[in-house]
Amino acid sequence: MHILFIPSWYATDLNPTLGSFFRDQALAINGEGVQTGIIYPEFLSIYGATSADLLSHRFQVETIVDKGIPIMRVKGWLVPTLRRLSKKFWVFQIQRLLKRYISIYGKPDLIHAQCVHEAGIAADIIKTKLGIPFVITEHFSGYKRRVGYTRRILSPHQLDQAKRVFMNTDRIMTVSNFLAKDLLPYIGDRQTTVIPNLVDVNYFTLPETPRPTDSFTFVAICRLEQEKGIDRLLRAFAKYFSNHEPVSLIIGGEGSQRGELETLSANLGIEGKVNFTGLLSRQKVRDVMWKSNALVSSSHVETFGVTLIEAMSTGLPVIATNSGGPAEFINDQVGTLLPADDEDALGQAMYETFSKRQTWPELASNIRQYIADRFSEPVIAKQLLDVYRSIVQTREKSQ
Repeated sequence: MHILFIPSWYATDLNPTLGSFFRDQALAINGEGVQTGIIYPEFLSIYGATSADLLSHRFQVETIVDKGIPIMRVKGWLVPTLRRLSKKFWVFQIQRLLKRYISIYGKPDLIHAQCVHEAGIAADIIKTKLGIPFVITEHFSGYKRRVGYTRRILSPHQLDQAKRVFMNTDRIMTVSNFLAKDLLPYIGDRQTTVIPNLVDVNYFTLPETPRPTDSFTFVAICRLEQEKGIDRLLRAFAKYFSNHEPVSLIIGGEGSQRGELETLSANLGIEGKVNFTGLLSRQKVRDVMWKSNALVSSSHVETFGVTLIEAMSTGLPVIATNSGGPAEFINDQVGTLLPADDEDALGQAMYETFSKRQTWPELASNIRQYIADRFSEPVIAKQLLDVYRSIVQTREKSQ
């Protein structure tokens, strides 16, 4: 088979971990002997872009080979306030990339679009024009308005687009049952296949040296946006650990709330115990996990939670709010699941995890094995390949 991935977002020079789980899936499939490629447009916002930025993004097509996978991208810019026009332009550039990709690597048997917007829309057009079947894996949480935060949800126009694409795709996949339920109003009587994200257990390994227990470090790695609930994490940490000298908190990631959160940290009197690292490379994510003692996810909503399974693959216990996807794989043997909107329960869970700091190192191997059995590359690759084969074989029989 020949599978072409079209992600709705992907790694850039400024954010090298963006869409890392898309890359991991492609590598897993390629590792099973399936020809695999990736195409995507890498666009800068024209607002704030320097002349050097624009010069390096002049709509040229660049191709690199990443562990045997050709990754073809067009580097350009757009005007984000012209939202509908920008989406159409994104889809146009995908078609441009596909034409060049086929001329070099051949026509794929199947396209795997990651998210309806914008990849699914592009794949739908490609199917109509070229007859290439496509599947969608949906990741986005904006199909349903949630109580407690104001993250943008899809507009009525976007929801209508999503319905049309879902009706035409050859298979709808989601990363959790939680997200599958959100899609029910938009997919008619169609079924969804749940295939979770994967983790590279050969990269996210147990640390070479045991984690310290004389001090204790919590870590949270996420976008610093409202839906991630970092403000309540800071308040919970301040309430339970402001007077515990050996306990600290690392917050990895970047976002629009960073300045506000740093101010909150100072106002709570814990700025000396909290380290805002900014964006972390994949290697630094692993390094931070190796040096930490527990990972915390304080989100209002998570369709899955990749950093949770990465952390557990390194043997870390996790603390997560019952925000959707995490409830499907977190139990008392690997960490703590708590109510999504209970700040005090979050602090209590963190304190209980800290109080068991001598026990967790003994359970690290079990936590890692739990994740390897469910989310390692071979496990998820097999599930994806079963879907791909069923579609390609059915299509071949009908021709």
